[in-house]
Amino acid sequence: MRNLIFITGMSGVGKSYIAAEIARLLKLHYLDGDHCHRARDLMKMKLGRGLSQSERSRYVRSVCATVTSLEKNDYTTRGVVCACSLLNKLDRARVKRIFKYSKIIQLVIPESQRIRRVHRRRGHFGKIKLAISQVESFQRYGYVDQVVRNHRPSRLTPIQRILKVLLSKNRTTAW
Repeated sequence: MRNLIFITGMSGVGKSYIAAEIARLLKLHYLDGDHCHRARDLMKMKLGRGLSQSERSRYVRSVCATVTSLEKNDYTTRGVVCACSLLNKLDRARVKRIFKYSKIIQLVIPESQRIRRVHRRRGHFGKIKLAISQVESFQRYGYVDQVVRNHRPSRLTPIQRILKVLLSKNRTTAW
C-alpha cells in the first residue's frame, strides 16, 4: 500500500476528526489508533496517568501491526489514514522505518484550547490529567512530513491544507 497517512498530536488537537474526514474524502480506510491500546494502558490513561516509553513503544508496535494486517486485506489496498498520538521522535522514527512511504502529519493547537477541548469531550478515556501529562512526552517536529496548526484563522481549513499537500504535484506517492 502506497497511501499511508498518520495524523498525530496530543489529545484534543482533532486527530480523529481530521483523519476520519481525510479518509472519507480520499476514499481510504480509517484507523483510530485508540483501538490499538491494551486494556491495561487504557485503564491507566483513564486514571489520568501517561504511558511510559516502553508502554508507548508497545502501542506503536500494535498500531504498526494493525496497519500491516490492513495492508494485506483487499479492501484497503487504496490506503489507510491512521489517527494516533506518536508523541515523540522515537515513535515517529519507528513508524518511518517500517513504512518508509508514509506521511506523518502533526497537528498542534495552543495548550489552553487543547485543554478546553479535552474537558468538553464526553465518553473518551483521555481526561484533563492525561492531556497535561502528555506535554512532558511530546516532541514537536522530527520525522514529521507536515505540521498543521489546527487553530489559526485561514482561508483553508486544516483538512484543506493537508489535502493540498497530499494532492500536490510534488508528492512522492501516488494519491
